[in-house]
Amino acid sequence: MRSVSRSLVPRTEDFVSRRSLIPLTVLACSTILACGEDATEPPPPTVASIEVVPASGTLVSLNETLQLTATARDAGGSAMTDVSFTWSSDDASCARVGTYGTVTAVGNGTATITATASWISGSASITVAQALAGVEVTPASATLTAIGETAQLTASAQDANGNEITGHVFSWTSSDESVATVSTEGLVTGVTNGAATITATTDGVSGDATVTVAGPIGLYSFEDGSTDNTVTDEGALPDLVSSGCDIVDGDAVLDLWQDYLELPVALGTSPFTIWIDATYAQSAGHSEIMSQGLPTAGTREDWDFGVVQFVILGVSPNRLRTVFFGSSGEFNSIDTGIGLMDGSRRRIAITWDGSEMGAFFDGSFQTETTTGWPDIDGTAVRFGASQFSGWASLGRIHEIRVYGRALAEEELNGLVDGC
Repeated sequence: MRSVSRSLVPRTEDFVSRRSLIPLTVLACSTILACGEDATEPPPPTVASIEVVPASGTLVSLNETLQLTATARDAGGSAMTDVSFTWSSDDASCARVGTYGTVTAVGNGTATITATASWISGSASITVAQALAGVEVTPASATLTAIGETAQLTASAQDANGNEITGHVFSWTSSDESVATVSTEGLVTGVTNGAATITATTDGVSGDATVTVAGPIGLYSFEDGSTDNTVTDEGALPDLVSSGCDIVDGDAVLDLWQDYLELPVALGTSPFTIWIDATYAQSAGHSEIMSQGLPTAGTREDWDFGVVQFVILGVSPNRLRTVFFGSSGEFNSIDTGIGLMDGSRRRIAITWDGSEMGAFFDGSFQTETTTGWPDIDGTAVRFGASQFSGWASLGRIHEIRVYGRALAEEELNGLVDGC
């Protein structure tokens, strides 16, 4: 049997073959690395255009807003993300724009709103054109305290946000010209007591105001030499009754202690105001300006109310009081702390609104709640000689007004200004 052996020594041809592979492997690797170093990423897309949506818009009210949106597109027309825009308006007096494209109407006109990114811009055209939405009449209500008194109303055309629109002309009408008339310029004149709606109209849109004519139900001016009530409307008070009172140069003259004027009806179960414009002779004693009570009155339990100058011993000066009495003689009073009878012209008023009495003396107005008072059971209102105590006031009464409501302080001051 023949044995076969194999040599473990490598053959020369094997050595040469394997050695020859090394350069090829290095070359292949070098080639691959060289290719990697030469590769570059494609450049990022650039902004080619900007589209603003909507491209145009109209705002019909000042302070109205519109949201614009900008989109950046590349050269292929594809929308780009993560692009920041700068917004601007070419006329901020017409429309302004915020950081994020919110447009606000400022004034009538047209503005171009522009969005910019990477030196590329897009724009929208915005028109502001106020549209008439309403008419406001001011004041919304007015009260005239005398027949023939006037009040000026004004009208304003407005957009939906209440901003004024200039250039409108208004026509004026009154719902009841027997109560109040209105001129082409909005001047209202009281004709008779009542209420009327005054309307201003432009381009078919209207607004209105309520005017109340609440003049006196008694106006005694003595200018015609009589004590007649010059108010002749329904509900007017009767004429004054004179006892020893002469009418001289348009004044009712009280020159004797027993002289008086009397309104032959009672007031006070409903709100009222009694206004007196007079010049009283100087007096240091008790003096009664006006009062209401029972004709058999002899004590203060019989009084309803009055305006009186009191003399308090040891107290100076004399005190002018407005007094409301209860059924047992208890009373509430408003004390001015000043005297009235000094020869000066005075404007005096007493008011009652159903719960509060009011006292007005030459521009000073005070009120006080009268709990349970007054006890109204009198039959007449007297000016001059007292029904009760013998106190009287001498002088000249220029005018007496009686209203069927309690006038407010500004209305009373308005009567002073009108004298």
